Amino acid sequence: MKNKIERETYDDESEEEYSKRIASVIRGWKNYFDNDRSDDNDKENNYEAYNNGAESLKSTALDNNSNSNYSITRLKEELFDEINTLIDTGRTVHAVSKIKKVLTDDEIELSNTERSNYKNKLGQLYILQGMYGAAEKCGIKPEDGKNLRSSFNNEPVFGNDDIKKWLEVFGFTKDRVYRQYIDKMGRHGYKPASGVLNCKYLKEHWIGRHTLAVSVYGKENNVRFGVIDLDVSRKMLDNSNADKLEELRKRLLDDAINIVEIAHQAGIEGIIENSGYKGYHVWFFFYNALSAELVKSFLQTLIKKAKEPVPGTHREVFPANKEKPLDRLNSRIKLPLGIHRLNNRRSCFISPEGTAIKAGIQLLKNRVYYSTAKQLKNAVASWNMYNEYSKIRKSNTENRTDELVLLDKLYEGCDVLRYIKKKAENEKFLTHYERTVVRGVLQPLGSEGVQEIHSILKNCDNYSKKVTDSFLGNKNYKPMGCARIKEILNYLTAELECNCKFKPKKNDYSNPLRHLNNHYNHDRRKSKNINEKVEKKTPINVNAEISQLLSEYRDLRKQLINKQKQIYSMLEGNSFADLGVGILKNDGHDKELKRWIIEI
Repeated sequence: MKNKIERETYDDESEEEYSKRIASVIRGWKNYFDNDRSDDNDKENNYEAYNNGAESLKSTALDNNSNSNYSITRLKEELFDEINTLIDTGRTVHAVSKIKKVLTDDEIELSNTERSNYKNKLGQLYILQGMYGAAEKCGIKPEDGKNLRSSFNNEPVFGNDDIKKWLEVFGFTKDRVYRQYIDKMGRHGYKPASGVLNCKYLKEHWIGRHTLAVSVYGKENNVRFGVIDLDVSRKMLDNSNADKLEELRKRLLDDAINIVEIAHQAGIEGIIENSGYKGYHVWFFFYNALSAELVKSFLQTLIKKAKEPVPGTHREVFPANKEKPLDRLNSRIKLPLGIHRLNNRRSCFISPEGTAIKAGIQLLKNRVYYSTAKQLKNAVASWNMYNEYSKIRKSNTENRTDELVLLDKLYEGCDVLRYIKKKAENEKFLTHYERTVVRGVLQPLGSEGVQEIHSILKNCDNYSKKVTDSFLGNKNYKPMGCARIKEILNYLTAELECNCKFKPKKNDYSNPLRHLNNHYNHDRRKSKNINEKVEKKTPINVNAEISQLLSEYRDLRKQLINKQKQIYSMLEGNSFADLGVGILKNDGHDKELKRWIIEI
């Protein structure tokens, strides 16, 4: 670490690039070895504070104490108390991190007994975390002759055809493989092996002698597989007890199952793997090597489709870039079905119910789990199709009301109807329920709505005017409600996030025609009652009394016209006037007798 951050600037490197590189080295060191996130963020930007890898605990104590004769013995006692406090409060990961610092700090002189006690305590903490492999490295032996390895770590059965298939899928990159290691303090990582993936390496991985990681990218930035890595976050690992972590893993499995199901509906089959440590891997395999850019797009669109991850967890995709990163970060992944060295648990492919699949190695010979570039592109296109018709709310809609015809306003408000119309135009096909929604929304608009129904259905290959007219049926059809639309097109309304909100209104219910505001009133009961009252009125005979009324009407009309002329003269040729409470304007109702209104 010290050598890396003291390295001089490269010849073709600016000061800014140099600072960023050093900060990146320090950040990588912290992320990998340091679980304690309580340090100030400024430290990673100030590499001088990390000149010696990590500032010694002794120096920190001296800086914080005005007494220059600070006792090393006192320091060790405080560290021991601090570690015990972390353990007592359940902050196991922080305690592990602190012990590692004590054991690796050259400034803190530990006797053999003290070092042994710290390593023993570290091993016991690993046991609490289920990291049996790390515990063994710290000298914690199995009790009563029992093996600390998981009970389902039996060596898998495989044949020559399995080896051939795995080498075809995971060894096509012809890149060097990496072995997982774990040191005497339980720290782990991957070191390069001497060669590429071969028969010997693969067998050693399966039987548990080594655990391998393979390259994701081929030489042409292509890949034979894609992976979504689902893990519990470090923060949750540090601040959660065993029961809470187990609950998180269950929810993480539900997330993995949901992702696989979404892909299945799009024609892509995935396999869930219990990674053996923090979470799950969802694998997708391909018949041929595909471009990393396409696979990355597929994986990112898929997890976006799956909504937000479970709180306290995170998702990561492989490949993460369309080209192999120069620093090789996120360019390797652990080979399936190996034993994780931290906890000695074998990873395994699992069913949607969460049970291990015994013949996991043989799954790769099943053609159903392989996809083509065309299938990935179709899946991405189908998922993005919904985004094309997602809600587009324009802030000035109310100001443009007069410029919009009813159908334009309806399509702008109702995502479902807009989507169905576009689908008919693009795919030339609608399901029965989609046709039912078209009828249920548009027919109540009368002749204009019926005409639009024919216009939409004409795009379908099986359109028939006669059948469509028969399908329309009753002319007094009430508009279909939003609840009913969600019921019969739940797959579509969920994708479009259909959730229109209408104000409660007497004798009305939520339906797409409510987007038209007052342009359409579907309260049939009210209009029907009005019609009935008109029909029940008794005809009045024309007689002298009506003649008198008509004469009075003409006189009043003349007076009103005269009053209107007076208003015009007071306006002095203007068409409106400010009355304080509002603008007086002519609404053009009658060419002779104007109906004056006050618009507030």
